[in-house]
Amino acid sequence: MQCREFEDSLSGYFKEVESERIRDAHFVNDWSIIVPKDFYHQLLIQHVSSCDDCLTSLLWYLDIRNDIDYHEYPCLHLAYFCRSEQDRCIDLKHGLFSIIIDERYSIVIGNCPWCGIKLNTSGIV
Repeated sequence: MQCREFEDSLSGYFKEVESERIRDAHFVNDWSIIVPKDFYHQLLIQHVSSCDDCLTSLLWYLDIRNDIDYHEYPCLHLAYFCRSEQDRCIDLKHGLFSIIIDERYSIVIGNCPWCGIKLNTSGIV
């Protein structure tokens, strides 16, 4: 399984899971406490149990799931870091993503700094 496939499936398979259960499963390295819905969900759990990047993505998803639909963004990373909370370091204005430098300035980016997905840089959506 590819990490992008895992991230694309988060809302379909982990929407109802409590963050603490995921943290507990990781901490004790016993993912059997997360009961899979089906075979594909079991594959997702196996993947996250061995991929630290996807564990982080899952925790980010659980943190924003009630506030942001990450499917409206090019990737989960941009959805997470565009939200207006203390971790915000990416801005979205006029269809362009940028790294926030300070309160007045930001630098438009052509790729997600975390996964490399290509982003619009022309201002034309």
